[in-house]
Amino acid sequence: MMVFAVISIAPNLSAADHDRAVAAGPPYAETEEDYSIMLAETAWRLLDRTDVTKTFADTVRRLVHQLESRAHEVIEVLGESDYDDFLDRKRRSLPAIDEGIVRRELFRAAAAVDVQS
Repeated sequence: MMVFAVISIAPNLSAADHDRAVAAGPPYAETEEDYSIMLAETAWRLLDRTDVTKTFADTVRRLVHQLESRAHEVIEVLGESDYDDFLDRKRRSLPAIDEGIVRRELFRAAAAVDVQS
């Protein structure tokens, strides 16, 4: 059994929305194939796929709030430039997450076949 979470770019977007999603998402969020296809191609059987994008958006909002309210402490650890960059990226990601063009999903998969050693 394997359980994992991904942040990905929603499928079937216009070119403009796709570009916005790629810019707002984390590095490597864009994939050539859907995760369900990649699992099937690598001998995994998809059991569950759960969209947790709304919860993810709420989490990012709380993170932004905490970063803002504890700016002094975070700047001491990250430095001002890295803090500003990190906070800016999180703020810019929220509209794309809220619109569902950047999404967060949980996957549960099992080996498609038993492997004998």
